[in-house]
Amino acid sequence: SSGINAEWPLRPGASPPTEQASPPSTQRKWTKKGCHASRDLYYNCYHAEGGSEEQCKDQYDAMFAECPLSWAKFFKGKAKTQRHVEKMESFSGQMNRSLNSPLGDGPVKSADG
Repeated sequence: SSGINAEWPLRPGASPPTEQASPPSTQRKWTKKGCHASRDLYYNCYHAEGGSEEQCKDQYDAMFAECPLSWAKFFKGKAKTQRHVEKMESFSGQMNRSLNSPLGDGPVKSADG
């Protein structure tokens, strides 16, 4: 028996499918410590390379190998979000320096004073 009721949800009263554990030979072993270590290596590379996934392919692949898929996808999205925030903060800092520049790049003063 496959453990899955093929009639669900087609037949009223049929039970939902049940998931069976994968055979031991196909189960991946992972640890939180190993997953976080591979995540940290990916984050470090991603930020050092300016958000280049191509330059961090080995770390990316290791993270997906070491972590549950849902975790790895979350970590990938978080790395992109953090990179975007860093870029926005950098841009904001440049704008503030420009507005406060003593070289006349600041706000334009009106004729009234």
